[in-house]
Amino acid sequence: MLIIQLNALILPEQPRTTLNVGIIHGGTSVNTIAAEAHLELDLRSEEVEALANLIIKVEQLISATNRTDVEVAAQIIGQRPAGEISPNHQLVKLALSCLEAQGLQPFLSTGSTDANIPLSRGLPAICIGLTTGAGAADARNPRAYRHTTSEYIFTKPLAQGLAQLVDVVTGAFRITEQPTG
Repeated sequence: MLIIQLNALILPEQPRTTLNVGIIHGGTSVNTIAAEAHLELDLRSEEVEALANLIIKVEQLISATNRTDVEVAAQIIGQRPAGEISPNHQLVKLALSCLEAQGLQPFLSTGSTDANIPLSRGLPAICIGLTTGAGAADARNPRAYRHTTSEYIFTKPLAQGLAQLVDVVTGAFRITEQPTG
């Protein structure tokens, strides 16, 4: 029942906010009522306030699910804080120019990546794609990417992607060596 209620939550499109029940586990056999079960819930948003509001809604649902014969509890198993970098930041401009130098058309996108942690701490960080792929887009919204078991990558563009990565790293060292003034 909780999963149905979670799925029914209305999430803002802007800022992009997502909820995913990725793992469900419990029970000891197919024909036995589970004495214990758990699910792993992933909550994400591009904005701290939107994520905080979603957490409140989820906690309210969890609390309302508790009964005398059923105890539901939440435990944080990971956090990926929100953060962003200006498209005008020199690191972003460097990455774009390095991709263009490889003859590829760059585009900027937001998402939850390993760059979230440094960005949340005010440090510049970017995520660089080395290739393209398919099978991860949400059919209802082609610009919303979601992991699926059907996703794959194209290997041919990897050489250009790796060349871009080398150029960005080399260029980033040049940026950090410049005197500040």
